[in-house]
Amino acid sequence: SHVLENCKNYNFNSLFSSISQECDFSSLFLNIDGNASNFDYFSAQLQLQALPFSIVALAETNTGKDESTLYHIENYSHFYGEKYPGKLKGTGVCMYVHKTFNASINEQLCTVTQN
Repeated sequence: SHVLENCKNYNFNSLFSSISQECDFSSLFLNIDGNASNFDYFSAQLQLQALPFSIVALAETNTGKDESTLYHIENYSHFYGEKYPGKLKGTGVCMYVHKTFNASINEQLCTVTQN
Protein backbone atom coordinates (compact mmCIF):
# COMPACT_ATOMS: atom_id res chain seq x y z
CA SER A 1 0.00 0.00 0.00
CA HIS A 2 0.98 3.65 -0.37
CA VAL A 3 1.33 4.06 3.41
CA LEU A 4 3.70 1.11 3.80
CA GLU A 5 5.76 2.09 0.78
CA ASN A 6 6.37 5.52 2.30
CA CYS A 7 7.14 4.31 5.82
CA LYS A 8 10.44 5.54 7.18
CA ASN A 9 12.65 4.03 9.85
CA TYR A 10 14.23 6.51 12.28
CA ASN A 11 16.85 6.15 14.93
CA PHE A 12 16.51 8.42 17.97
CA ASN A 13 18.85 11.13 16.70
CA SER A 14 17.31 11.47 13.25
CA LEU A 15 13.77 11.30 14.63
CA PHE A 16 14.21 14.09 17.15
CA SER A 17 16.19 16.32 14.79
CA SER A 18 13.37 16.13 12.23
CA ILE A 19 10.72 17.59 14.56
CA SER A 20 9.78 21.17 13.82
CA GLN A 21 10.44 23.60 16.65
CA GLU A 22 7.34 25.54 15.60
CA CYS A 23 5.02 22.64 16.37
CA ASP A 24 2.50 23.14 19.20
CA PHE A 25 1.54 19.48 19.44
CA SER A 26 3.53 16.35 18.70
CA SER A 27 3.07 12.69 19.42
CA LEU A 28 5.24 9.60 19.44
CA PHE A 29 4.07 6.00 19.23
CA LEU A 30 6.52 3.19 19.95
CA ASN A 31 6.29 -0.55 20.32
CA ILE A 32 8.69 -0.71 23.24
CA ASP A 33 8.74 -4.53 23.34
CA GLY A 34 8.84 -4.64 27.14
CA ASN A 35 9.36 -1.91 29.70
CA ALA A 36 11.58 -4.13 31.85
CA SER A 37 14.24 -4.39 29.13
CA ASN A 38 13.85 -1.17 27.14
CA PHE A 39 12.26 1.60 29.23
CA ASP A 40 15.41 3.03 30.84
CA TYR A 41 17.12 3.59 27.49
CA PHE A 42 13.96 4.98 25.92
CA SER A 43 13.23 7.44 28.74
CA ALA A 44 16.87 8.60 28.86
CA GLN A 45 16.80 9.34 25.11
CA LEU A 46 13.46 11.11 25.46
CA GLN A 47 14.77 13.36 28.26
CA LEU A 48 17.79 14.39 26.17
CA GLN A 49 15.61 16.02 23.53
CA ALA A 50 15.16 19.78 23.53
CA LEU A 51 11.48 19.63 22.62
CA PRO A 52 9.09 17.42 24.56
CA PHE A 53 6.41 15.37 22.86
CA SER A 54 2.88 16.29 23.86
CA ILE A 55 1.84 12.63 23.92
CA VAL A 56 3.95 9.49 24.10
CA ALA A 57 2.14 6.19 23.54
CA LEU A 58 3.79 2.83 24.14
CA ALA A 59 2.60 -0.61 23.06
CA GLU A 60 3.69 -4.02 24.29
CA THR A 61 4.87 -2.65 27.61
CA ASN A 62 4.17 -5.99 29.31
CA THR A 63 3.25 -3.79 32.28
CA GLY A 64 -0.12 -3.30 33.92
CA LYS A 65 -1.55 -0.59 36.15
CA ASP A 66 -0.14 -2.25 39.28
CA GLU A 67 3.45 -1.82 38.04
CA SER A 68 3.03 1.58 36.40
CA THR A 69 4.72 3.58 39.15
CA LEU A 70 8.02 1.90 38.24
CA TYR A 71 8.00 3.65 34.85
CA HIS A 72 7.90 7.38 35.43
CA ILE A 73 8.94 10.02 32.90
CA GLU A 74 9.65 13.45 34.37
CA ASN A 75 7.08 16.12 33.41
CA TYR A 76 4.55 13.52 32.18
CA SER A 77 1.42 11.97 33.64
CA HIS A 78 1.00 8.34 32.73
CA PHE A 79 -2.03 6.17 32.10
CA TYR A 80 -1.50 2.41 31.91
CA GLY A 81 -4.05 -0.09 30.70
CA GLU A 82 -4.38 -3.58 32.12
CA LYS A 83 -2.42 -6.47 30.64
CA TYR A 84 -4.28 -9.33 29.01
CA PRO A 85 -4.73 -12.04 31.70
CA GLY A 86 -2.24 -14.87 31.36
CA LYS A 87 -0.33 -13.25 28.50
CA LEU A 88 3.26 -12.51 29.47
CA LYS A 89 4.60 -10.88 26.30
CA GLY A 90 3.05 -8.58 23.70
CA THR A 91 0.49 -7.05 26.03
CA GLY A 92 -0.02 -3.75 27.80
CA VAL A 93 -0.30 -0.18 26.57
CA CYS A 94 0.24 3.20 28.12
CA MET A 95 0.02 6.85 27.30
CA TYR A 96 2.21 9.60 28.71
CA VAL A 97 0.76 13.11 28.56
CA HIS A 98 3.02 16.13 29.00
CA LYS A 99 2.29 18.33 32.02
CA THR A 100 1.18 21.22 29.78
CA PHE A 101 -2.00 19.23 28.98
CA ASN A 102 -4.88 18.04 31.14
CA ALA A 103 -5.91 14.42 30.70
CA SER A 104 -8.15 11.89 32.37
CA ILE A 105 -9.28 8.33 31.73
CA ASN A 106 -12.73 7.44 30.48
CA GLU A 107 -13.09 3.94 31.97
CA GLN A 108 -16.02 3.15 29.65
CA LEU A 109 -13.62 3.22 26.71
CA CYS A 110 -10.92 1.07 28.35
CA THR A 111 -10.88 -2.50 27.10
CA VAL A 112 -8.33 -5.30 26.98
CA THR A 113 -8.29 -7.78 24.11
CA GLN A 114 -6.05 -10.72 23.31
CA ASN A 115 -4.57 -8.90 20.34
